[in-house]
Amino acid sequence: MITDNRISTIPKPVGSVRGGTCTDATNNMVAFPDSTSNVVNGGKVTDPSEKKYTNPGDKTGYTLFGHDIEGNNTQVTTALINYVNRATIQFYYTVESSGTVHQCASANGAEINS
Repeated sequence: MITDNRISTIPKPVGSVRGGTCTDATNNMVAFPDSTSNVVNGGKVTDPSEKKYTNPGDKTGYTLFGHDIEGNNTQVTTALINYVNRATIQFYYTVESSGTVHQCASANGAEINS
């Protein structure tokens, strides 16, 4: 996803892990790893072809399910990309801006295999 979108970091990563405890982890891939980046907050400015995203218009965030990769002022279903095959998955995850992913027992539980 990072490579496809030509970004070097996740602008607004979901959740965090400190001392083996997860905070605000999610199992919703429509919100992971970043559901809030947009033109206004500077997190999602241009698409991989250098076309500008718009707000409102283009879908916010860099997500693993239903990601709007094209800056075309619309959220046309055919332009949405799924990097995973389900919107909701069993385990919970957080991510660092570097792209490092942490698996968690629950939204605010222990990190698994830390």
